[in-house]
Amino acid sequence: MEKSLKFLLSSVVIALTVTSNHTIHSMEDFSNPDNDVQRPYRVSSGSDITETHGTNFSKKMAVFRNFGFHSKKKTQTNSMKVNTQKELTHSVTEESQQEKSEYEEIRENPFEKCSPEITFMILELAAIGNYLSDGNTGSLMLVCRDWRRIMRQKKMKQSIESAKHEYIYQRFLKGVLIYRPDEKSDVGKIELLIRDLANPLEGTFDLSKCRDERLGDVGQYLSISTGYRKEQNPANKRKLEIWLVPRFLAEKELQGTANYFKEIFPVKWKNKAPVGIIWTWGGDQWMGLGCSDYLTNQSMDDLSNNNLHALRRVSRGNLLGPSHNVFDFRFALGLQRKFHIRFV
Repeated sequence: MEKSLKFLLSSVVIALTVTSNHTIHSMEDFSNPDNDVQRPYRVSSGSDITETHGTNFSKKMAVFRNFGFHSKKKTQTNSMKVNTQKELTHSVTEESQQEKSEYEEIRENPFEKCSPEITFMILELAAIGNYLSDGNTGSLMLVCRDWRRIMRQKKMKQSIESAKHEYIYQRFLKGVLIYRPDEKSDVGKIELLIRDLANPLEGTFDLSKCRDERLGDVGQYLSISTGYRKEQNPANKRKLEIWLVPRFLAEKELQGTANYFKEIFPVKWKNKAPVGIIWTWGGDQWMGLGCSDYLTNQSMDDLSNNNLHALRRVSRGNLLGPSHNVFDFRFALGLQRKFHIRFV
């Protein structure tokens, strides 16, 4: 608005200046007695305006009209700018009010409008999603008292427990058994994926490609499998058996074929160790942990930090080995140094 006023005032000043200049020049022309000036405004009847003064007058009038036209155009342009500024201001105000309204809507708790069943289902899906991606339920319990109460319900805990098993299973599938011919080098390294097994929860790795420079086929001395021992395998009579056992699998079948884990479950095999490792001698007919070594107190990250030989050294149990074929047993124990299990 101030710019418009300034523009109008400047236009008025310019107009007055031009008018005064025309008046002064006219007075100077008429006041000089020596100049023989033809006066276009005082002509006799039937006379024409002289060409010289008529042309000058027409030019001056044209300039004045053009000036007025441009002034009017500038005034209109300025008026349009003012209107545009008003529209922008109005638009910004509306956007601010809209944002404020949206912010107030966000501050409202949409769960207040949901039934308890819907609220429980939403939190259940969120908790399961968090656990499958991050291994925990996140901070859902810290949001409010109502959510904390729901998260502590027995049904919710059962759902989260199922999600834990799924999370462990998915991570177990990503496990890799690594063989290094040279323990200090990756040259010739072989990676065997758990997910490539016909049954990831009950499969045996093919060690035929894992060869030792001195002993040849490593598979002659070692058998590495997922799951747990259910019966004696004649093919492993002279082999050291190593089992990678998911805890949830042993817990699920604790009343059946995995009943011999009762002596260590759950006191010596807690939730913090989702995967256990069991060492058995294939020639033993006795089923159970009495003549086995077991490692059931380390996390999946801890298991990934050492080779199988180092892990057995911190295990518990009574794996004595065979009374005969002693060299096969010793060779098998030594070859463990070349194997490493890694859980991503």
